Amino acid sequence: MWLACANPKSGRLPAVGSLVYYFPHGHTEQCPSPLAEPLACPHVFLCRVVAVRFSANIETNEPYAAISLKPGVLPNDDVPRQHPHPAPVPDHQQPQIYYFVKELNDKDADHRVLFTAPMDVANKVFPPPLENQQTRDLSVRDLQGVRMYFNYRGNGRRVEFRKGWRRFHKDMDLIDGDHVIFMRRPASDQVFLGVRRQRDVPKTVRVTTTVTLQEVMEAVRLAAEGVEFTVNYYSRQDGDEFVVPREVVDEALRARLTPAMAWSSHGQSRTARRPSLAHRAMSSTSSPRACGAISIFDDPKRQR
Repeated sequence: MWLACANPKSGRLPAVGSLVYYFPHGHTEQCPSPLAEPLACPHVFLCRVVAVRFSANIETNEPYAAISLKPGVLPNDDVPRQHPHPAPVPDHQQPQIYYFVKELNDKDADHRVLFTAPMDVANKVFPPPLENQQTRDLSVRDLQGVRMYFNYRGNGRRVEFRKGWRRFHKDMDLIDGDHVIFMRRPASDQVFLGVRRQRDVPKTVRVTTTVTLQEVMEAVRLAAEGVEFTVNYYSRQDGDEFVVPREVVDEALRARLTPAMAWSSHGQSRTARRPSLAHRAMSSTSSPRACGAISIFDDPKRQR
């Protein structure tokens, strides 16, 4: 459920015991405002992952990962890695999970319609099967384990949530474009409810969870002193990682970067739903092995 509510990029969370690079400047990008002055520290720290804990913000229920790091390790100091979650079991033993995901629209907030789901899907996620015009109570838990109650009714080919939905919609501060996720594991019949929030919305519409500047400065101070520290990682959009597996960075640094080199990159704007293709060119480089500066510019001759 945590991974379903977070950005898909979070599927690459580091394994416990593995080596990673911590980028302080990337960490600051999760702050609501820029730093008053540059960070007086190295551009990157090589660390070992001590722990990865999945959690959710107590106010917004937004998922985040608390990653504990131990700096000051040697590049050749490798130990066997442990997964932050139980290792996968063979395919024939995989527990079956039923789930339902719906992107909210204006009708889901309308008191005349409320939240609806297809009948065939609801009968898998909210058993036992519901007949037309039947009503039933539903107990679910969120990411923090808090229990919530709903009442829903069969209406032709769909079910309609009545009691409990309006309060949930208000408490979670949901808007059009958010995704609601119901998930059930048949072994326990427990139903979980989560929200994958729409990203990049104006602050006037919704206040999102932010990483404080004090939190970043404390992490940087401890990293510079070689003391174990913990960072909270909120996955919001592709490319927002600041704790990156060592092999990913090492592989990128093997590339020979030269001025005037051109390449294409995929990205997604704040307004467009589909990824776009951007053409760029290198203008200068500086100590790539030390994670130094790389200057780039858009190449208008190759833009389409």
